Amino acid sequence: MVKNFLNLNSINPKLKKLFEGVGARKSCSIFGVTTNLKPLLAASFGGPVLYVASDIVIARKLQEIFNEIEHESCVLLPPAPDNLLYKRAVSVDAFIERNVALSKILSGKAKFVVTSADAMLSQFAPVSLFKQNIVNLKKGQEITRDDLAGLLVGAGYKRVSLVSEPFEFSLRGDILDVFDAGEMQAYRVDFWGDEIDKISLLDPQTQKSVGDFKQISLCPMSMLFGSADR
Repeated sequence: MVKNFLNLNSINPKLKKLFEGVGARKSCSIFGVTTNLKPLLAASFGGPVLYVASDIVIARKLQEIFNEIEHESCVLLPPAPDNLLYKRAVSVDAFIERNVALSKILSGKAKFVVTSADAMLSQFAPVSLFKQNIVNLKKGQEITRDDLAGLLVGAGYKRVSLVSEPFEFSLRGDILDVFDAGEMQAYRVDFWGDEIDKISLLDPQTQKSVGDFKQISLCPMSMLFGSADR
């Protein structure tokens, strides 16, 4: 951690006071810090840290800096895409990126969250509603393939012949493949009757599966809950 390299007894007294204030969860202000130094200063506080940039372009650059400081520790929370644009069938990349961020924030995997002022003004689904629609699967769980397919459809997933993109699933015999948009990873679920027999990673390119998982959680599509946003 960055702050481990800082000796509070040898740094500027004002900076020392800032660290102590943040550590005590007090409201603090600091001015005159350069843009490139801000992530380093924020990262030195530990986590979790929410960094609000003036716009999404600067936020993306800051995300890169945070991840250079601590590998893959920062997620970018973009603004909610315009529903009118979505209806015009534009790319769903923005929805997926937002879903990945929300999923990692809720799971506690995001140490640093970078966003923009306009993204903070976007509407968000209630956390309880988002969590309610997460599809949790575990080895040995009793559930029919049709019931699981219904849960996935309800969470915003689309049934296809072969999965290749997030929010897709396929069902063939005793095998269900699903591409989770939270971890950006595809999984293969093998059934034995109405029981989940095995959960493994799936390579969408080769359609081969490897590994063995005891349980997984599949992220829902947050834009489905727009009518309940607050």
